[in-house]
Amino acid sequence: KDLLVKAGDKMQDLGEKGSLKVEILKIDHQIEKKLLELGKKTFEILSAGGIRAVDKSDSDVNSLVVEIDSLYAKKEEKEVLLTNSKDAKEENGDSPENSGNPGD
Repeated sequence: KDLLVKAGDKMQDLGEKGSLKVEILKIDHQIEKKLLELGKKTFEILSAGGIRAVDKSDSDVNSLVVEIDSLYAKKEEKEVLLTNSKDAKEENGDSPENSGNPGD
């Protein structure tokens, strides 16, 4: 019975880690997409003529920068959750050294 509980816990843990990894990949894709938009917008501004620099005073540029910053923060949160889930498992004795015997 104890073995089944451990197996179930392990499967749940793997599912949670997998889900976090998928979320991180989705955020990476969103970041790439927003960076491409920012590059396109920057090119449009610079090629419009007369403007030699781009800054956050342009509302479109600023909004993209804010979105990108937000996505990077969200990605970092997910990475911390992923790291913490690994660390928590080790602290709870789920390492090979602490497997224990059912009779203990």
